[in-house]
Amino acid sequence: MHIDPSDPVLAPRDELIDDHVPWTAVDMSSLTRIRCRECDTPFLKESAEMSGQSVLPGWLWKDLPSGNWAEMMDFWHCHKPDPHEDNPKTEAAAALKLEDQNAQIKGYGASSHVEAIPGTVLIDVATFLLAEADCMNLKKGNEEEAKTTTLLGSYGRTLECTECNAIIGMEDPSARGWRLLKANVSLNTNIPRPESDGEQWQSHHTQIIVAAQLLELIERESARRFVVHCGQNSGLLLWVFNPDLRYSNSSAGHSANPQQAMKVFFQETREVDKLLAPEVGNPSPLSVEELELPSMVYEALSETLQESNQMLPPTARKFNEWQVGLLSRFSRLQAT
Repeated sequence: MHIDPSDPVLAPRDELIDDHVPWTAVDMSSLTRIRCRECDTPFLKESAEMSGQSVLPGWLWKDLPSGNWAEMMDFWHCHKPDPHEDNPKTEAAAALKLEDQNAQIKGYGASSHVEAIPGTVLIDVATFLLAEADCMNLKKGNEEEAKTTTLLGSYGRTLECTECNAIIGMEDPSARGWRLLKANVSLNTNIPRPESDGEQWQSHHTQIIVAAQLLELIERESARRFVVHCGQNSGLLLWVFNPDLRYSNSSAGHSANPQQAMKVFFQETREVDKLLAPEVGNPSPLSVEELELPSMVYEALSETLQESNQMLPPTARKFNEWQVGLLSRFSRLQAT
């Protein structure tokens, strides 16, 4: 096949390093809205600008830092006050108190944590964090579904769409807010204009969101093997063999244009606990990181990997005991 040198997917790799996360603050405006991906029910209350009021500004969107930001800020803070020689104990106590105060004010340290802010949408790789008062058309799930623990933290009940009952997100008691899953919503990031033909809503497949989470962990933890599960003892063992792969596919339902993806080796496991916390004297044979997903996201990921495996030529579907699959990843150059 002939290759077009001007194709965006052939851009230098250093231009694509920070472009694997969809829907960051730079993509948003004060009028951006969020709705259900299934039934188009809106979840974000109208901002002051949209409701015709001029007293208050519209929605403010902010990107959250990396998952280990508090630890890294503690490491980077090198200007700590030193105790004087004449009274080391008193000076040391005062220095420690001053350091704790600075950690609270400047937002670093183990005791710091993110909290939802009314009027502001905080964005991480997989979710939007909002204050409960800023949301509408969402209801809390059953008590039995409470206390879901994932990589992002310990969550409360699930949040469901009031119209179609689709699971949209979960409570986050530690952040005093609600988290909406990017994979389960659609956004209108364009400012509406009277002369436009219609609103342009955008959504991303679950595999793109999970791929962004894996890429973020690769950059943050320098890991390539992951135990992915939804809180059960069974899950998937993933090996991200190639995080940046280009391929094309001419089968039905796919585009023949070059696509950017991750080549992933995977296998099912029923020993999640043993892989993550091996018994004393029995070290794990693999160095792995954990990625815990909501059940609906985990099921969609497993289904996507199986489907991509069947898409590959028969001779390329297995590598020793591993199955081979592809996960599409987000690229800002392709999106534009």
